[in-house]
Order: sequence, then structure tokens, then C-alpha cells
Amino acid sequence: MNNRASARVDFLRDMGCELVTLPDLLADEGWAEAMAGCTGFVHSGSLAPSPFLTDAAEMVKEAVDGTEIAFRVAAEAGTVRNVVFTIGLGSVCGSQVLALPTDALSFQPTPYPSN
Repeated sequence: MNNRASARVDFLRDMGCELVTLPDLLADEGWAEAMAGCTGFVHSGSLAPSPFLTDAAEMVKEAVDGTEIAFRVAAEAGTVRNVVFTIGLGSVCGSQVLALPTDALSFQPTPYPSN
């Protein structure tokens, strides 16, 4: 892991986040265990071309499928009450955020009006 990525991981861990890596985000294996007991999760999906996936329609399909799996498993866990959905990890802990002290950030639940 490069220094920049390592700093982002450290930032999230310092905030009390548990980071989980799954071997295959499009497979069901490992998701239930990873989500067990979670009260919230961050889904930072991103469409990015790769040497293995160059067809735009297939990239979109995989992004949608992965998002559906994450939300389905969160619902099945029965404990998740908060979800942050972003298009990339930079939205969660971009370099501008890394300069702030951890206590300057508030990741507290905000009640959503139920109309």
C-alpha cells in the first residue's frame, strides 16, 4: 500500500471504522460475516476502466450489481441504520479531509425527516 493510501486507511481507523476486504464484491460469500453487527456502512463505488473490464455497459452492470449486493446484505443484517453512499473513496476521506484533526469531523447520524 502506498503512503497516501496508508494515510487514508489510518484516518478511517482512527475514527473508529473497521475496514473489511472481501475477495469478490460480486459474490455473496463473506458479505454476511463482514456486515454482522454493523450499525452503518460506507459504500464507495466507482466506475473505473481496467485492463480486465473495458466495456462501459459491463462496468455499469458490475457497479449496479455490487451496490445491490451491499444494500441487500445490509438490510438482511438487520442492524444497519446508517449508510453513506459515495461515488469514490475520495468523497469520504480525500486529501483535504486528511489535514483536519479527527475531532473536527462529525460523522454522527442526522435524523432524516419522515414526511
